[in-house]
Amino acid sequence: MPQGDKKRQRRYCPPASPLLHAPRTDRRGEIVKLPRRGLLAFVRGCINTETHVGGGSQYLAMSNPENSRSIEHFNHVKKINDVFYDQVKSADQKAAYIFTFMLAFLMWSAEGQGVFRWARYTESNLLWGIVSAALAASIVFTIVSAILVVLPRRAERGTSLFWGAWKDQRKRLVEASDAADMDYLFKEYLDNADVLAQIALDKYRMVRFAFRGLLTTVLSYVVLLLLRQ
Repeated sequence: MPQGDKKRQRRYCPPASPLLHAPRTDRRGEIVKLPRRGLLAFVRGCINTETHVGGGSQYLAMSNPENSRSIEHFNHVKKINDVFYDQVKSADQKAAYIFTFMLAFLMWSAEGQGVFRWARYTESNLLWGIVSAALAASIVFTIVSAILVVLPRRAERGTSLFWGAWKDQRKRLVEASDAADMDYLFKEYLDNADVLAQIALDKYRMVRFAFRGLLTTVLSYVVLLLLRQ
């Protein structure tokens, strides 16, 4: 079987289990019906252990149905971290594309270079000067916004998933590992999701500004080409 395929490991459930196959009797020998909750608890205790090799996430089998629900929440908050991290990288990529486009525009466009020359405003009419100033301002605004997207940001609190906070979080992680504290891991993923969400909000705010500046740049450039004719 390929490495990326889903592998299933089934937990062994005894065939002679008193909850499923053998009737339960009381002291007088009468058959007692098994409560539905007890049956469901046993069945949920025999849930398959699924390991997704390609996806990188692991689902643990728990004999306690309440713990199995907490495992689902734990896997969900891990998925949230993965999604938020991908969105942060997507914002950086968008900013890189915009910055590259604006840099190429300044290097290869005579109009893009000409709007930063003072003689252009003193030797031309009023309308030409206004449009040129709008183009120059939009170029600067777009480039600055794109740079602000990729600038490092300082989080209000750090987790063990952030290298900058590792010095303080290492001891807490070791103590939680010795105590088998799963709540610590859940809280770390939850706090890291909060940090990633705030970073993504800040980045995408600047991405929106960069896109608006890019749109203004294109419109101003088209107007200058029309005025030249």
